[in-house]
Amino acid sequence: MRRFGLFILLFMAGCGIFKHEPRELTEEEKELSNASVNFAFNIIQQLSSLRPDSNLIISPLSIHLALGMTWNGSAGATDSAMREILGFEEMERNEILNAYQGLMEILSGIDDNVASEIANSIWYREGFPVKDSFLSESEEYFNAEVHALDFSSPDAPDIINNWVKEKTHGKIEKIIDGIPGDVVMYLINAIYFRGTWKYEFDEEKTEPDTFYLEDGTRIMCDMMEGGGVFRWLFKDEFSAVELPYGDGWFRMVIFLPQDIDSFITRLTPENWNEWLSEFEEDSGVVRMPKFELEYEDSLAEVLIQMGMGIAFSPYADFSRMSDASLYIDQVLHKTYVKVDEEGTEAAAVTVVGMIEGSSSGGHPFLEINRPFVFVIYESHTGTIWFVGRIMKPE
Repeated sequence: MRRFGLFILLFMAGCGIFKHEPRELTEEEKELSNASVNFAFNIIQQLSSLRPDSNLIISPLSIHLALGMTWNGSAGATDSAMREILGFEEMERNEILNAYQGLMEILSGIDDNVASEIANSIWYREGFPVKDSFLSESEEYFNAEVHALDFSSPDAPDIINNWVKEKTHGKIEKIIDGIPGDVVMYLINAIYFRGTWKYEFDEEKTEPDTFYLEDGTRIMCDMMEGGGVFRWLFKDEFSAVELPYGDGWFRMVIFLPQDIDSFITRLTPENWNEWLSEFEEDSGVVRMPKFELEYEDSLAEVLIQMGMGIAFSPYADFSRMSDASLYIDQVLHKTYVKVDEEGTEAAAVTVVGMIEGSSSGGHPFLEINRPFVFVIYESHTGTIWFVGRIMKPE
């Protein structure tokens, strides 16, 4: 049985010979990865309850990295609240920073046949007093680009948006419309992922077919069909299949539940690990929608609901970031996912805005023809890159 856990993106599978073996994770990296997995399931559950009946596509890894970079500037009760939500209460600060640095190094380029890119940046209002120690740690441990910028310039939003566009390979072109006068800093994470299926779908078999919505109505969508050696799990509450990318480090797990809302409440690290250990490998056929979706959301409400309210209040303590009185004004998140016969292309950006204030022949067959959940994870670190609930493929 394999062990999973960690950042929340799934694991290996019998996928043939890997081109290179990544180093083993340190204990601190394992602990941080486990924390990120727990965070991933917590936030998708909270968002599902706040955004019922809609598509949801988030990158827990992007959100965790952006908030982790922000956390490093916190102190006191703000530090404690952010540690609890991000899941690393028991770790020392230097252990957390080293773990972030190590995981980013492993995740970038772990699979020669998958593009997996992570970028961080900090943009602060020119002349605003940011502590050199905070900026240097952001550069060292998060590999963040640091820029002082004239926020009053009409070109400033374009400069930030162009950075986002470049790091997401043009999939997310804009994250801010303008810069409010009270914003003094943006902390940004960008992620880009492009993976080719190990077993590509046959384009000639893609055809319009019925997809059943949660309310029982029907729509038509392009359904892909493909076969290969996959890992499967069939239970009373759901059916599932794991589709590998490239050399097999990255995988997409698709869950087809009987009741999608009930299933999401059961998405916990414990169940996740147990389910992954129960998958069995067999050749078979998968039919699933071909889709291309964009998603954007403000995460302030959900993070406050999860317990990070102090960081969004004038009582926040970000004294390790600046001597000025700072608190989080907004956490903006945008994602893009395209799933087709060749593979998956996905991108995500998280921005933390700081303000000053006070036919299968007997083999398994699964047709994804109603609302489903997917998870894209990396099997060596266990980090989860994307989680989605697809209610209506478009």
